[in-house]
Amino acid sequence: MSLPAAPKGWAIRLTQILSAIQNTHGLPRFPIDVAALAQNFSRQVFPDAPITMVGGLNLSKGVEGMLMPRGDGSGEWGIIYNESIHSAGRRNFTLAHELGHYLLHRHVHPAGIKCTNRNMADWDESVTKIEGEANTFASYLLMPLDDFRAQIKGRSIDIDVMTALADRYAVSLTAAILKWMTITDKRAMIVVGKEGFIDWAWSSEPLLKSGVFYRARQVVTELPPASLAAQEVDWVATRERYDDGGFSGGTLDRPGLKQLLADIDDGLIDVVVVYKIDRLSRSLMDFSKLVEVFDRNGVTFVSVTQSFNTTTSMGRLTLNILLSFAQFEREVIGERIRDKVAASRKRGIWMGGYVPLGYDVQDRKLVMNDAEAASVRAIFARFIELGSATVLARELRSDGFRNKKGTLIDKGYLYRVLNNRVYRGEAMHKGKAYPGEHEAIIEEDLWNRAHAILQESPRKRANNSRAQTPALLKGLIFSDTGAAMTPTSTKKGAKLYRYYVSMDVIRNRETGEETAPLRLAAGMVEDAVVTEVRRILQTPDVVTQVLASLKREQGGTSEADAIAALHDFDELWGQLFPAEQARIIQLLVRRVTVTAAGLEVDIRREGVSSMIREMLAPRKMEAAE
Repeated sequence: MSLPAAPKGWAIRLTQILSAIQNTHGLPRFPIDVAALAQNFSRQVFPDAPITMVGGLNLSKGVEGMLMPRGDGSGEWGIIYNESIHSAGRRNFTLAHELGHYLLHRHVHPAGIKCTNRNMADWDESVTKIEGEANTFASYLLMPLDDFRAQIKGRSIDIDVMTALADRYAVSLTAAILKWMTITDKRAMIVVGKEGFIDWAWSSEPLLKSGVFYRARQVVTELPPASLAAQEVDWVATRERYDDGGFSGGTLDRPGLKQLLADIDDGLIDVVVVYKIDRLSRSLMDFSKLVEVFDRNGVTFVSVTQSFNTTTSMGRLTLNILLSFAQFEREVIGERIRDKVAASRKRGIWMGGYVPLGYDVQDRKLVMNDAEAASVRAIFARFIELGSATVLARELRSDGFRNKKGTLIDKGYLYRVLNNRVYRGEAMHKGKAYPGEHEAIIEEDLWNRAHAILQESPRKRANNSRAQTPALLKGLIFSDTGAAMTPTSTKKGAKLYRYYVSMDVIRNRETGEETAPLRLAAGMVEDAVVTEVRRILQTPDVVTQVLASLKREQGGTSEADAIAALHDFDELWGQLFPAEQARIIQLLVRRVTVTAAGLEVDIRREGVSSMIREMLAPRKMEAAE
């Protein structure tokens, strides 16, 4: 295979190789790891002269990077950048630049090449040629033309877009701007200042053709006094940026802004620099709070594209006017979005969000998924048969039924399914239903029958479910005479009252002087027992005993999981169905004795480790999926 001779040819060859590797292994295309590329490619293509060293060294002042042979006769090469370069983008471009020298010029310069930041006007013709070729190679390698054009297509070019491109390709902002200027049909110019004067300038081809350019090397031109470059600031970035992508500028509750304010309070920030004022806040009231924080900590606020001085009354007025318009713009945008959503919902258009079980999304529309739709109909039909979401949820969990996200369903999810009018082919907005574009899954008769049950008193349905649930303390609770206390219940109207009653009372036995209660409200005594169990489980001696038992049994439950289960007992307990809770109590409690002084709860400490495994079982089942 013939090797390229031109900078663009080498860049295209390497880009094709990288694309093939990345597509095969599913790797992200950008940014390019120049160090790994240089070493791997050179070993394969030039095994007699590979690149074996890539990194930074403390080079002389003004030296950006170097291509150098190892000097031991091995034929190996190294590409180096100056460690004093703080910009990650400049370092990456320097490595790509030196790789270009390696591919294009190492035969012509066997002693190596040292690249400096001297003025281009001071270079001779040969240096200008090879440096230009290395720059072209680096630009086309790091920012392939096809991808670069795709990124800017249809976008209005500004600093935000250029910054995003610089981040994507891991290059400096200047490199990204220069790349754009080589392909744009716009008349544009980049101007770089130094010591109050224009250091160099670069015009796009359309601007050059119109005769507009700066002869920065031949004519001394002062920078505009109002420009940021003319202010001779000497700032050092504390980090890349405080970004809040995806968060509204109308609130201070943003992670990047919170971190910025924390760093300001810690004295780490002297100057806050933004592209425009509304990038910091679009709320006049919020911005006034931020200004107070800045003033309290002696922090200066600078907007790159807007010139004002907050130390004067006119400057503060200008700032408030700008912020008022920014807030107005944010509120208008919000109103337009809300109006658009409302109008779309009234037309029955699905506006995104969580996709309900029974549907898929195709071309931004809900399309029925036949298999899932059958499950939704079965849920409605079974709910009508059982009349209880609690019992149905327990039944579905035991069958391993999962929602669209792949997790086991619970009672709350069932209620959302049963009340979701999307299944009637409707679109909802602010509590109102509109005919939807999608097909209905649930017929009107089935929907009405299910909702006739849902309109019953929740307490009545809960009592019906509870009547099918085993009593929590059945077989465990006794009076102080040793008589078992059996669960009983009675109804008053639609309400069910549950009790534990001593067998002495049921069989009319003589008990002598009655000191302990012989009838207790079931809910009260069950809550008391669970509270006592919770207290005992969190005592240090129980925790120690449980960890030792689990270690002996080697049942696969880690110490961390066991400690978390004991600590989060309330949360785990609330996730269990009543039958599961009864089984846990049977494992933990040996006996509950009702005395005149209260309840005596005898815990099975040997059952705690079994309890932990029981309670963690649903979590492990979900994790396994």
